[in-house]
Order: sequence, then structure tokens, then C-alpha cells
Amino acid sequence: MEHLLRLFDIYAGAFCNLVSDVEHQNAFIAMLDDFVRRLWEQFTGHYYVVAPMESLPDAAKPFRERLRYWTTEGYRRIQNLTATPEGSESEDSEARLRIDEFIRAVRLEGTKITRTDIWTVAGYSDATEFERFQRGDQKATTSAKHNFNRVLSMTPEAFLHALKKKQASK
Repeated sequence: MEHLLRLFDIYAGAFCNLVSDVEHQNAFIAMLDDFVRRLWEQFTGHYYVVAPMESLPDAAKPFRERLRYWTTEGYRRIQNLTATPEGSESEDSEARLRIDEFIRAVRLEGTKITRTDIWTVAGYSDATEFERFQRGDQKATTSAKHNFNRVLSMTPEAFLHALKKKQASK
């Protein structure tokens, strides 16, 4: 498995250097997804449709972690290339990029979520504070930043568990 993960890192590192905007990032993500599936097939010895990653969650964890890492690196690259002078807001704030990556990570676990689900799990009944946090607004409160960062630091499994609890308590 280590050999396959190293191969993935080499492949992803080379293509990450080509990411310069969101359009290229989306293409990078599609390539990573395809490559992870091919490596998974090599690891299991079966086609992905016969043995999907969900069938062996413990074995799939390192593959998912590397996929998440390289997806985040692509977003960081965009942010570094499009950094705005200090004090001005960037079009895509770091928080927005983290939110997009978090939604994608949860989707990799097989569940589609929305931004509403994120601010619900964070304990909010409306989107105002979330929108401020997402765009990097100076009006975002410290507690809101803490709550949203806490949610974005959750594993997809922990997030889905918390979301189910919130939905059950309604």
C-alpha cells in the first residue's frame, strides 16, 4: 500500500503545480479521483465497481486522506497565487475554500451535504454568521469563527453523526 500512496503523491504533486485557478482545481480533483480509483483497483485486485472503497473503509482511509490532502493543497496553491494585499477581501476566502473542501470530503464518504448543514451542526438557526465567516468578513464574531472551525475540523463521520443528532432533535 505504501508504494501506491507514494506513487499517488508523486502524481498529485506534479499535477498540483498546474493548478492556477478554480477551473484547473476542478480538473485536478477529477484527475485525483480517477487516479485514486485506479490505485484502489491495483490494491484490491478488483474493478472499483466490484470492490468500492466503501466496502473496506479501514483500508480506504489512507487513500481518502491523501486525496483530501492534495485537494487542499490545490486550493492553497490557488490562494497563494491569487493572494490580495493585506486588509482587502479576496474573492474566494480561505474559509470558503475550506468549506468547499469539507463538503467534498463528506461527499467522498457517500453523503451530499449543503452549507446549511454546516451552520446547523455549528448550532446556528440562520445563515448570517456563517456567511460572514465564509467571506472572511471582519464582522464575523470570534465565537462564530470558533464554532465553524470546530465543525470544519471534524471528520466526515463525526460531522454526519452530529448532523443526524441535530436533525433528530428538530
